[in-house]
Amino acid sequence: MEVRRPELQPPALAVDTDTWRAAFASSPGPDPRSLRVITWNVWFDPFFFDERFEALIAIVLEKSPDVACFQEVTPRFAAAVRTSSIIAEAYDVSTNDVAPCGCMVPVRTELRASFQQVDFEETMMSRSLLVAELNPIAMDIAWKKGVVGTVHLESLNSAIIRRLHLAACVRELEGHRNTILCGDFNFDDTQVT
Repeated sequence: MEVRRPELQPPALAVDTDTWRAAFASSPGPDPRSLRVITWNVWFDPFFFDERFEALIAIVLEKSPDVACFQEVTPRFAAAVRTSSIIAEAYDVSTNDVAPCGCMVPVRTELRASFQQVDFEETMMSRSLLVAELNPIAMDIAWKKGVVGTVHLESLNSAIIRRLHLAACVRELEGHRNTILCGDFNFDDTQVT
């Protein structure tokens, strides 16, 4: 008889902590005069993962960006963000699959975002572009209509693939009045092609 070891699942991340509540309470909230975007590679490594997650989300809640673009999001990170009632109070969060790691975009609810993931054809690392289309209905923020995309381009010796992915991003995002592309572009002039 074969005895199978149970798969070890990391414990769920703490959400809606006192630190988050304090950060959210001190945030300036939305500003109709500007579009605030933050981008962050959250680093999938387990090194102090829980502590980094706690601090990162506290910073996002305190700074209160309209859009947060995250790269290297793990399923554990995504599950925690998606179960937070504090985040849900202010943000709509993309629901795309992030396994084994991917991009995620929370957008302020006032901007009524719709999300689309565009998978790249030529990729060795399961890379894609995640697009949030902003559709505000309030007249004083209607100028914020547009798209914000986030991407994590191939790393290491993949300059040709990065160029193909950037060209795909341009094709996907062109034609919108307002466009922002954020991400971890992995531009490194020390890697040869």
